[in-house]
Formats: sequence, structure tokens, C-alpha cells
Amino acid sequence: MDRKDALTGTPEEAAERIENEAEIHVQEPQRAENPHMDVMLLAMSTFPGTLRATVFTGSDGKNGEIQVIGRSQLDPVPKYVAELLKREQECLDKIIILATEDTRKEKEITTPEGKTEIISPVEYFKNQIRGYLNPEGIEDREAFDSKRFLVVEAQESNPAEGIGEILRILRAETGAPLRLHMAMNGGLRGVQRILEAMIVLLKTENIMVSGAYSIEMGKNRIIDETERLKIFDFVSGMNEFYYDGRVNALSPYLKEDNSLVNAIKKVSEGIGWCNVREFEEGLQELGRFYRSNQTQNDPYLKLFRDTIKKDYEELLNPQISVLDEIKWCRKKGFYQQALTLLEARMSKTLIEKGVLIPSGKKYYTVKGQEITDNELFNGLIHVISKRKLSAVDFNRMTEKDYRNYLTFANRRGCEVNQAFHFSGYKVTAEKGSLKTSVDTPFTAKKHHALIRFLFLHKTLKDIRNKMNHADESFRYRKEQIDLALDFYIAWAEQLTGKE
Repeated sequence: MDRKDALTGTPEEAAERIENEAEIHVQEPQRAENPHMDVMLLAMSTFPGTLRATVFTGSDGKNGEIQVIGRSQLDPVPKYVAELLKREQECLDKIIILATEDTRKEKEITTPEGKTEIISPVEYFKNQIRGYLNPEGIEDREAFDSKRFLVVEAQESNPAEGIGEILRILRAETGAPLRLHMAMNGGLRGVQRILEAMIVLLKTENIMVSGAYSIEMGKNRIIDETERLKIFDFVSGMNEFYYDGRVNALSPYLKEDNSLVNAIKKVSEGIGWCNVREFEEGLQELGRFYRSNQTQNDPYLKLFRDTIKKDYEELLNPQISVLDEIKWCRKKGFYQQALTLLEARMSKTLIEKGVLIPSGKKYYTVKGQEITDNELFNGLIHVISKRKLSAVDFNRMTEKDYRNYLTFANRRGCEVNQAFHFSGYKVTAEKGSLKTSVDTPFTAKKHHALIRFLFLHKTLKDIRNKMNHADESFRYRKEQIDLALDFYIAWAEQLTGKE
């Protein structure tokens, strides 16, 4: 009896007429011109109470259907995938079986054909699937099984071992292009979590899941779960964006050309490249988007919209300051970006607020060249001390030390000039050929606060430069940079009147 005849009539009649479909099925060999390496990953289940032969139906990807007979929880899906691949003139080449100790133990069972066998779930599965795999070398069953079935031990108490072994197997497939298929049914709940973790980890290895399938047991249907797996990629991408500011993994979900997508890409590029202008322009566009109450049709973009709003809410106000941006970057752990904002924007803020020098006044070098706000600011902090605070001393600082910051620095040999070249309210700034005298509106009362702030700015500027240039002398601890930024922000707010 051939397979076509076996599957006529009702599913129950078809299952009864055939003794064991797996025993008469032989897969056609590869005929594709450039075949893939098709691998299936699944988690083995223990035997159910009763084994039955049941016909399962799934879509052929077009307008038709594919029917296969299954005798355990796991064999319908790989048989179905094998039939799908046959339509492409390809074969299922290997199956990676995630197996617990119980699924490797032998047990006495009664097969759907009424035979008594002592066999493990793993070995019974192999008997049902062997004829569906790439038939090359099937004459030598032992060699065939060792090549086509790869059993990986799964321990719920130590899932990392199983995950690591699966990754090693897949990395070793360096020949034909790899296509990975997954059976999402079967296995204990803890083992299923391993499969779900694999989906996220595999993407980091550039191994994508080509297809994922499960069983709708009540209707005996094989369900394509591939589209649903996108949620794992989406969540992984959201985590990457949330923690690292990168939008790479989210790109497939941000194809829609609209203001939200464009703004978030600009923010991401600004963060990634430490491009202050790009970052701030992206924030402005993002703020305009949320204030316009635009709607999203794509369900992923709707989820993305709400998550981004919560994460960026404090930066969406059109009146945000550079200190708000620095606070946000510090909270997110974007230290390089926080220090870049500090260096590129704080001079403008202090001058605009009239903190350092009168706002709106132009300054020139002795040669008559106009000096930018940032050049003037850098010139001022250049002469504030002869030496910098070392990384060793910086890493030792406590909150108490910051409250006596200049005393601490001078005890470490920094020689901070607390007079700061004041002659009345004149201060001379020079750096190389840059020389000028500027007016400062600071009173003696705020003089100390300004000096300690500028010296801390100089210290953090030096840290930023070493960080950006991957300086081998960079030995600054993260928690100490956090502490320094906290005091920097607090002192800046005191100076600018934003407390």
C-alpha cells in the first residue's frame, strides 16, 4: 500500500489501514542545485499514556495541505517539514534532540499497531523519523543515526550546558547555508524555556529560524508559529535599544516610513556616534511626534511607541536643558554620551545663563580673531590648575571629599588656582596662542562654587578624552564616574539657578 492510499478516507480509517507509515516511507534524495543544510531543533517528550496513530494536517504554504501520520507528540512536525522541503527538492538533513534523562530511559510500551516494545522515547522517535531524513547513507543505520540525529542532554537545573552544546553544533555547520527549523511543542516547560532562549541567542550568531511549528492537538493541525517568533526578536531589539541605544535589531520592525521611525533612528545614530547635534535633533522630532498624537497601524510600532515614550518622557519637553540630557544619559549608563554632552554643550549653557561671563558679548584674541564660547570656556579651565587629578585619587573620592573638593585636589598636588587670575572682575584665559581678558559677573560669594565646578569639568573632560581615544591609562571606575556626574549636575544646577 503506498502513502497516498494510506491517507484516503477519514483520519481514523487512514491510521488503521496502515501498519506503520514510517516503515514504508523513503525520502527522495536532494535534487536542488544549491541545497541548504536543513536542521531541526526540538525538545523530546516522554511517552503519553496511550500511543495512537493520528493524521495531522498542515498548510503547504500555498493553497493546499500536507498530511502526515504521527504516533508520538514530536514526530508530526519533522515529517511535515520534510514534506515541505521535498517541494523545494531538498531534505531535512539533521535533527538536534534536546533530551532529558527521562526521555532517554527505556520503557515498556504498546505501539499503535499493538506490538509490545521496550524502548526510550528518543529511540522510538528516531524509528518514526529515520525514513523522512536525507536518505544518503541510510544503508548503514548506525552511521546514519550518528550523523542525522544529534542528542543533547537537557537539564532544567543547568540549561546553559544544553544551550552551549546546541550553539557548538550549529557553529560547526560551515558548509551549505544553514536553515534552522524548530518544533515548539514537546518537552517539559523548563526545556521549552531553553528553546525560547535559543531563539534570542541564535540571532546574535546570525542564525535565523527559518520556520517554527507546533501542534494544535484538539484539531490535529500543524500550526506555523514563525510569525509569532517575531515577538522574541522584537523584545530582544527593544532591550538592545533600551540598554544600548542601538536600533539595529529593531530595523525589521521599523520599515514604515513615518516621523516616529525617522526620529528614533536619528536618536539612535546620535547615541551610537556620540553626535550631539543628531541626538538633540532626534529628540526634538520625537517630542513633536508625541505632541501631535499620531496613530500607528503596525502592532509592533504601537508597542514600540508606548515603550519609547516611557523611556524618553523626561526628554520630550521642548524646554529641556543640556543638564536634563546629561542626567538621562547618566541614568541609562551612556557615560561616553554624557561626557560628550558635558564638553560640547555646558560652556554655551553657562555663558547663556550669564554664569561665567556676560551673555551676548563677543571676545577676541590679541590678534583680533573672534573666540567661540567653547574656545573661551576651554581657555578658562585650562589655566585653573597646573595638574590633573589622577585616576587613583579620583577613584578614592567619597561624598565627603566632594564637599571639600578643592582642598582634596590641592592636597593631591593639583594646585588649583582659587584666585583664578582675578583682578577686580577681570580674568585672563590663555591656551597656546589664545589670549584675552574677559569680564565675569561673579561675586566673591559664588567664586568658590565656580572654581570647584570648573575644576570638576576639567577632570571629567580629561576622562572623556581618554575614554574616546581608548587611552591605556584609562583606569576610572564606573561608580566613581557616577558619583562625579551626580555632583557635577548638582553644582551646575546651583550655578544656573535650576535647583
